[in-house]
Amino acid sequence: MNTSKDVSHIVKLDGQNSLWKLGIWVLLEQHNLIDIITGDYTIPEMMEDAERDAQLTIIAEIQDWS
Repeated sequence: MNTSKDVSHIVKLDGQNSLWKLGIWVLLEQHNLIDIITGDYTIPEMMEDAERDAQLTIIAEIQDWS
């Protein structure tokens, strides 16, 4: 992954370009990152072993079904 290529279209912040904040906000929105940035989405609590095992079983059943 070439990071400089991925962000080459983003104008560098130089204090003169007032649309920089809008451009960054739009980029974050395009990648569904706004909730993470604003803190509306946080890392889930750790699951208990039984709950984790149940979810893994459900995921395995869905994958087998597909």
